Amino acid sequence: MARLKEFDEIEILDKAMNLFWHKGYVATSAQDLVKELGISRSSLYDTFDDKKTLYIKSLKRYTQTQSTDLIDFLNSGNDFKFVINLVFNKIIKQSLEDSKKKGCFIVNSSIEFSCNSSEISNIINENNDKIKEAITELIKRSQDNGRLSIEIEAQKMSSFVYNNILGFRVMLRSGANKDELQDIVSLILKSY
Repeated sequence: MARLKEFDEIEILDKAMNLFWHKGYVATSAQDLVKELGISRSSLYDTFDDKKTLYIKSLKRYTQTQSTDLIDFLNSGNDFKFVINLVFNKIIKQSLEDSKKKGCFIVNSSIEFSCNSSEISNIINENNDKIKEAITELIKRSQDNGRLSIEIEAQKMSSFVYNNILGFRVMLRSGANKDELQDIVSLILKSY
C-alpha cells in the first residue's frame, strides 16, 4: 500500500521557491532543500523527481503569485504615471522589508540560466510577455483618456518601462539606498 504524503505540496513549493530565490539554483544543495523543506530526501525526489524539476515548479509558482499580482495591479488603473509610480514604490517597499535582499526571482533566474535551459527561458519569456502586455494595455488606456501622449508607441514604451522595472530590481538587490531609488523613480516618471 502506498504511503500518503504527510505534507502540503504548495507549502513545500513555497519554501523551495524562497530558498531558490535567495540562493539560486547552483548554490542550493539537496541537503539545503531537505533542511529548509523539512521533508526527507526520498519524499523530495518522489514528489518532485529532481532538483531542476523542483526549481522549474518553483519558478512557475513565482509567476503564478508574484507576477500575477503585478499584472492584476497594472490592469486595475487608467492613469499610467500614477500606477507605475505605485509599482516602483511597492517594489522599493518590498525590497526594504526583505532582509535577505532576494531581488526578483525572474531576474535572478534570467541571469543564472541565461540561454542554458530552454524550459526556464520559456517560462521567463512567457512571464515577461504577460507583464509587457499588461503595461501596454495600461499605456493605451492612459492614451485613450488623454493622460499620456498618443505619439508614444505603446509596445515600445512598454518594453522601455519593463526594462526600467528589471534594472530597478537589480539595483535593489545590490543594495541601493531608498533616496537613490526615489530619485530614479522621479527621473523615470519624468521621461514619460
